Amino acid sequence: YPMYHPAAVLHNPNLRSALEGDFRRLPELIEQAAHSNPAGPGPEPADAPLVKEPAKARQLNMF
Repeated sequence: YPMYHPAAVLHNPNLRSALEGDFRRLPELIEQAAHSNPAGPGPEPADAPLVKEPAKARQLNMF
């Protein structure tokens, strides 16, 4: 639910009624969020390591 930042009213006083309406609606939105189903569990982690070992460096000859 998009809403204005409270400081927006300082820059544009015409937004005050919209901001007050947004704040009046907050308890309803919080209640809806409390009763909504959260996302299910994520995927199982893989058994393989996520980071591969870097290849061993080899010293090069200058000549």
